[in-house]
Amino acid sequence: NDHFKWALKALQKGKAVLVEKPATIKVEDTQALVNASKENNVMFIEALKTRFMPLNAKLHELLDNKIIGHVKSIEVGFGYNIPEDHARYLYDPEIGGIIYDVGSYTLGALLDFVKSPVKNYSIEKDLKKGVDAYERITLNFENGVTGIVNNALDRNIDRNMTIIGDQGEIFVKDYHRASYIKISLNDGNVFEYNDPQDDFYFEIEAVHQGIKENRCEDTRMSHQDSIDLIKLILKLRKEILN
Repeated sequence: NDHFKWALKALQKGKAVLVEKPATIKVEDTQALVNASKENNVMFIEALKTRFMPLNAKLHELLDNKIIGHVKSIEVGFGYNIPEDHARYLYDPEIGGIIYDVGSYTLGALLDFVKSPVKNYSIEKDLKKGVDAYERITLNFENGVTGIVNNALDRNIDRNMTIIGDQGEIFVKDYHRASYIKISLNDGNVFEYNDPQDDFYFEIEAVHQGIKENRCEDTRMSHQDSIDLIKLILKLRKEILN
């Protein structure tokens, strides 16, 4: 809630805003920030750092060139085991739960690479103290791709991403701060990319570049991307908590 309050005040005063994900936990609040950004012609970016990492651009290039053929599935995880007495807001029924915390990374990755409406989905879940402590969500997209996310605050889950195509697969280690990609093709060829970077630098750079160019958004995490992501998170969260 503080994200929205102070981001809106800054935008209304003509100040560029880079706000930690999730930017808000309401679609109408995210829309209000987008409107304020456009009305005041000032930069607003939701800080989904994965979108700005150099290896994320490399992944798009590889997939656009169909190095693994047609994509069949994408699976991405992010889980940690945090003691309940150290969890702060994570067990707050209003603003807590793991989908609010890391769902931006995992679901944001699917929306980034699939680019297709969700056809249907299924959910496995564990609830604790009225919040989602674990979920495995399988989403079937209209273009035939299957996406799987594994989120947890009560168990460790590898933070990797695997993209499977009909001609091979791509493994991304620690997708939330991606620095290593391994491509394994069905013909036996293997390629690797290793590019360690400061994972926060590039989203900050994007804001500075946008200010210089007098833009109010960045195509890597556009205003519409932020709206689409919070819509999906809220839709899934509602069903998870029911």
